[in-house]
Amino acid sequence: MSASYNKTINLPSTGFSMKANLAVKEPVIQKEWEDSGLYRNLLEKNSSGEKYILHDGPPYANGNIHMGHALNRVLKDIMLKFKLMQGYNAPFIPGWDCHGLPVEYELLKRMGDNGTGEGIDKLKFRKKAAAYALKFVEIQKKDFKRLGLTGDWDNPYLTLDKSYEETIVDSFSRLYSSGYIYRELKPVHWCFSCRTALAEAEVEYAEIDSPSIYVKFEMVSGFPEFLEGCGKTYALVWTTTPWTLPANVALCFHPDRDYAFLRTEDNEVLIVAEELSGPFGEFEKIGTTKGKKLKGASFKRPFGEKSSTAINAGFVSMDDGTGIVHIAPGHGEEDYLAGKECGLEIISPVDEKGCFTCDVEADGIENMHVFKCDPVIIGKLEDKGLLFKSEKTLHSYPHCWRCKSPVIFRATKQWFLDVDKNALREKILNCIKDVEWFPPAGEKRITAMIENRPDWCLSRQRMWGVPIPVFYCEKCSQALATPESFEKVREMVRKYGSDGWFHLSAGEILGDGIKCPCSSTSFRKENDILDVWFDSGVSSMAVLEKREGHSWPADMYLEGSDQHRGWFQTSIIPSVAIKGEPPYRAVFTHGFTVDHEGKKMSKSVGNVTSPQEVIKKYGADLLRLWVAGENYFKDVKISEDIFSQTVTYYRRIRNTVRFILGNCRDLRREDMVEYGSLEGLDKFILDRFSFSAGVIIENYENNLFYKSARELHDFCNGWLSSFYFNIIKDLLYVSYPSDHKRRSAQTALVSIGKELLKLAAPIIPHTAEEGWKKMKEEIPALENIEESVFLSGAPDRCGLWKQEGLCEDFMPVVGLRDEVLARIEEAKNGEIIKDPLESEVFIKVTGKSAGEFLEKHLSRLKEYFIVSSVFVEKTEELASESSVEFVDGRVEIKIEKSPGEKCARCWIRDRDTGRKNNYSDLCPRCAGVVEKLETEGSVE
Repeated sequence: MSASYNKTINLPSTGFSMKANLAVKEPVIQKEWEDSGLYRNLLEKNSSGEKYILHDGPPYANGNIHMGHALNRVLKDIMLKFKLMQGYNAPFIPGWDCHGLPVEYELLKRMGDNGTGEGIDKLKFRKKAAAYALKFVEIQKKDFKRLGLTGDWDNPYLTLDKSYEETIVDSFSRLYSSGYIYRELKPVHWCFSCRTALAEAEVEYAEIDSPSIYVKFEMVSGFPEFLEGCGKTYALVWTTTPWTLPANVALCFHPDRDYAFLRTEDNEVLIVAEELSGPFGEFEKIGTTKGKKLKGASFKRPFGEKSSTAINAGFVSMDDGTGIVHIAPGHGEEDYLAGKECGLEIISPVDEKGCFTCDVEADGIENMHVFKCDPVIIGKLEDKGLLFKSEKTLHSYPHCWRCKSPVIFRATKQWFLDVDKNALREKILNCIKDVEWFPPAGEKRITAMIENRPDWCLSRQRMWGVPIPVFYCEKCSQALATPESFEKVREMVRKYGSDGWFHLSAGEILGDGIKCPCSSTSFRKENDILDVWFDSGVSSMAVLEKREGHSWPADMYLEGSDQHRGWFQTSIIPSVAIKGEPPYRAVFTHGFTVDHEGKKMSKSVGNVTSPQEVIKKYGADLLRLWVAGENYFKDVKISEDIFSQTVTYYRRIRNTVRFILGNCRDLRREDMVEYGSLEGLDKFILDRFSFSAGVIIENYENNLFYKSARELHDFCNGWLSSFYFNIIKDLLYVSYPSDHKRRSAQTALVSIGKELLKLAAPIIPHTAEEGWKKMKEEIPALENIEESVFLSGAPDRCGLWKQEGLCEDFMPVVGLRDEVLARIEEAKNGEIIKDPLESEVFIKVTGKSAGEFLEKHLSRLKEYFIVSSVFVEKTEELASESSVEFVDGRVEIKIEKSPGEKCARCWIRDRDTGRKNNYSDLCPRCAGVVEKLETEGSVE
C-alpha cells in the first residue's frame, strides 16, 4: 500500500493486547474484584432471585493444593459463576476439614514421631494441630483465590470452629437418642501403623504377594456313615492369611452344595466342595454329602486344644479354594456375622501394634508381628503334618489411605452407627432414587455401595478430632449418654471448643446432679474421637442450616468420583437418619487428574504437574479452559502437549475479542444499525451466533461445560475467524467510516462481542473481564454497559437474531464459498495466481432457482470469496465433469488471473483501477472514499 493512503485506512486499534500476559494481569483483576466487593454486589443484585446452593466438600487443611483440587474447584466455580450471572441467589462458602488423621499424621511426622503419638501431651499437641491446620487453610485459600474463584473467602467454614463442633456433638447425640449408635466388640479395619480403627472410606486397595496355603483340619465328630473303616478325615481349608489361624473357632460349609470325600494314597480322607475337586482328580471319591449335613461336626483346631465347629452360611464361594471357609470372628466381617448368628467365641489375640498378645494359643509367636509370623505359622503346620500345599498369590488387599500400610481386621470395642436401625439402609436407598446424578451412572455406584456397606465405625484411637461425647461410670463401667450429659458437652464446646474435653475433668464437664443408675456420681471420659468423615458428613447441618443466606438441603454436591464411598455416603447417612431426607438434590462427580499416559500422578514417579506451576507459566484462565475443555466425567489427562493445545484454543478466543475491539472504536450508539436494516451477511452471522449461544447455555445448564467450551471455541475459530472476519476485513478497513455496510458489520460485531464475553466469563473470567472493560472504555456505543461482565446479567440465547429461513437462504453461499476457495488453492498450486486477490471467478450455473440465487447475491460475491471479481453466466447445461450441485442446479467454477491493475489502497485488481482522475493507482471504490475524505479534510 502506498504510504500516502495509510491515513485513509480504518486500521484496527485496541488496548486489548494480543499477548495475554495473564500471570501478571490476573492478580490485578482479582484485586479489583475484591476492592469493588464484586461477590457481595452479585448477591445483593440477586437477593430476590431463586436460591441455589452449591455446598463445598471440605478438603483437608494439609499440604498445598494439587491439580485434583484445581479441577474440583474450577468446576464448582464455573457452575457458580453461571448461576450468579443467571440471577440466582447463589452464595458460596468454601470449607476445610481441619481434624483427623491427615493433619495428625503429617504433624507427627514433622515432630519426628513414628506416627503413634505415644507419650505426647494431647492438649499441647491439639494446640499445634489447630495452628498447623489454620496455617494450611490460609495457604490453600490463597492458591484457590488465585484460580479466580468466587465465594465468601473471608468467612469459610472450618470443622474446628466451636459452632461447627457443637453441631458435630449435637448430631451424634440425636443419632444416639434415636438408637443408631452402639458400642460393641467387633472386627474393624485396623491400621497398626497409625494404631487406629478405620472406616470403609479410609481404606484403599493395592496388590500384594500373600502366602496361599491349604490347611488340614482333622475331623473328630459328625462322620458320615460311608467313612467307616477309613483313615483320618480332614476338612481342607484354603487361606491367604495364615496368621489368623490361631483365632479359628469354626469351619463354614455352604448348606446346599455337595462336598466330596476323597481318599489319598496315604489312606487319608480330604473333604472339599465337589465343584472344586478338579485339582484333586487323582484321589478316589468315596462319597458325597450336602454341606447342611455336616453342620455341627467338630474338627481339631491347628492351634490350641479346643475344637472348631462346622457351621453353614450362604456366603461360601465356589469360585476358588475348597469351598470350606476358616472362620475367625475376631478377624473378618463375614466371619463375625456368621459367628454372631451361631454364638461363636470372638478371639482376637492381636494388640494395637499388630503383634500377637500373650493370649495367642500358638507357641513361639507371642509379641511377633502378624505379617512376620506367616512363615512361622506355615512351618508349625508343616511340622504337625497339617500343611497340604503352600504357594504365593498376588491379590488385592486393603491398605490405610493415609500411611499406605496394609491393614488387618481386628476385633476391638468400637462405636458404630447402625445402618439398618429403623430401616435406615432402605430409606437411604429410596432417597438416592430422588437425587439427580451427574453422570447418571453415579446412582448405580452409590446404590451398590450402600446395599453392601457394613455399619459405620465412628471411633478413632487418635488425638486430633472431636471426642465421642460419652462418659463411663467409674463404679459399674456403664456408659453415660443422656440428653442431660449431651447438653453439658454442648455447653462445654460452646465455651471452650472440643479442647475442653481434654483439659476439663468429667466432673467439671458434667457438674453436679448427674448420677449413674447405680447411684455413682464418679465418671471418666471416653478416650476415642469421632471419625473425621463424621465431621464433614454433618456439614449440611452445620453450614446450610446455620449460615445466613443458606438453606437446606443443598442443590448440588460436586466432588471426585471417589466420594461415592466417602463424603456422599457419610453425608447422606446422618442426614436421612436425623432429617429423613438426603442433604443434596443433585450430585455431580468428576474423574481424577492423570498424566498423559493415564497414570496417577506421583511425586516419587516425577509426573506431577502442580496448578501453581501452570498458573505461573500460563495463567489461571488457561488452567480453567483446560478443565472446562476436557470430559471431566472421566479421568482427565494433563501434559505439556495438552496445555500447548489449550493455549492455541485460548488464543483463538482472545484474538476474536481483539478483532472486535480493534474494529469498533469509532462506533457510536447512534451509528448502530437496526436489525431490520442489517446486511444479509450480518444477519446470517447473528443467526449462527444465536444457535451457538443456545448450545453453550444449554450445556452450561446441563453441567456439560466441556461442550460449552468447545462450542465457544468452534464458533470463534470457525464461523467468526475463518469465515465472517475474513469476509468483512476489507469493508471494515477500506470503506468510508460511516458506510452502511461497515456500520452494519460493526453493529453485528459489538452485538456478538458483548454476548460472547458473557458466555466465556464462567470459564475464562479474567479474560472476559478484561475484554468487557476494554469494550466499555474503547467502544462509544457500549460506554453505558455495566462495570463488570458478571453484573451484566444472564448470557442471552439471542433468540431475536434467529430468523425463520435465514440460515437456509444463506447456507448455499457458504457451500459455494468453500468450493471457490478450493479452486483458488488449486490455481495457486498451478501457479495461475499467487494471491486470492489476483483472482477472477467465473461461475456457470444451470437451474432457474440457482441462477436467481446467484443473481440476488452477485453484488457481494467477490467480498464473500475475497477475490477481485466474480462473473456469473447462466447456461442450459454444463459440459465440465468438475461441476457441482448447487440449489436446484449445478455450477462450474473457473479461476483466472485478473487483468486489472492492483489498487494501491485495497490491493484488489479491478479492471477500472486508475480511471478516476487524480487517483491513477486506485480502484473506483477507493478513489471515491479517498476523495470524500480529502474533501472533508479528514486526511492531511
